[in-house]
Amino acid sequence: LHDRQLVMDGIFAIGSTSRISTDINGGWPNDASHAPAVAAYGRHVSFVSEATDLIPGDNNLHKDVFAYDSQRTIPIFLSIPSSIPASIGSTVTVPVMFSGNSSNIDTTAFSVDFDEVCLAFDATDGNNDGIPDAITFMFNSNFVSSASYNPAETSSEIDISIYDQIAPRTPIPDGTILTIEFQVKATCAAAPGTSRSARVGFSNNPSPSFGSQGVSIAGLALDGFVRILHGQLGDCNGDGAVDAGDLSALVLEIFDGDGNLPVDTPNINATTHVFAGNSIGCNPNQDFLVDAGDLSCTVNIIFGNTGCTGVSATSGSALWFNLGASVPAASTFEPRE
Repeated sequence: LHDRQLVMDGIFAIGSTSRISTDINGGWPNDASHAPAVAAYGRHVSFVSEATDLIPGDNNLHKDVFAYDSQRTIPIFLSIPSSIPASIGSTVTVPVMFSGNSSNIDTTAFSVDFDEVCLAFDATDGNNDGIPDAITFMFNSNFVSSASYNPAETSSEIDISIYDQIAPRTPIPDGTILTIEFQVKATCAAAPGTSRSARVGFSNNPSPSFGSQGVSIAGLALDGFVRILHGQLGDCNGDGAVDAGDLSALVLEIFDGDGNLPVDTPNINATTHVFAGNSIGCNPNQDFLVDAGDLSCTVNIIFGNTGCTGVSATSGSALWFNLGASVPAASTFEPRE
């Protein structure tokens, strides 16, 4: 988009040109955009795009029409972390996070999709409160919350609604608003030294909706992924248990001279006799560096402490990890299907 309003810079007259078909992080999109239509003063632009990364959750496998407003931003209210580690046969806890962006949102309704090839959801309601036991809401009783899941649906959607029914209505607090537990299926085993991703995101049919004091507020949601690991966090020597032997193995791995990246850990050379570690087990804090932080994290795991990743030493226990990936505060795109 080129702004013809000229600005004098010394002896040159210059305008302003900006790219509007950017991905959600402001970078180059993953496919082409075309057929633009620009309003008279340039504020509104519509265009067709085959890219799937202009907005979160564009997975309909079709080209879409987008409306751009240069004076409007659409905040991202909901997000799921982009790399939550889990292992085959374990239970992984996925947090759904909310950021109100000063919009005083007191109501939201959305559906969570998940990769049913890799993940299973148990809809059992053992305490008969109307909410599956695998879902935990994280706020006070002022809010009315509901969650339902129909295994007969092919879309694998968990339907969620949250609202405050007591005036004056309280905005939904920032932070983790609920967690969902999934079981990781054996059908998604990763190859040794690698990982495999399973999407946990937001449906666009219906799309997430938000309200404030009875008024609809435009907002977006950012999908996340469970990263299925080959191996157990903290099991650096690969013997299937996390114990004192892994502390010794981790020290050997740190000082064996073959690099401090997880991909370096399996390397072994008959001449140098470097230690052959496990790329998942030797990097339990999952920061992609094998160092003293992993020693500290391994101690936490051995003693059942959740200080580094939320991983318990008990087999099959919950895994919860947030890499702290940056989430764009807002988007200027509004999709038009």
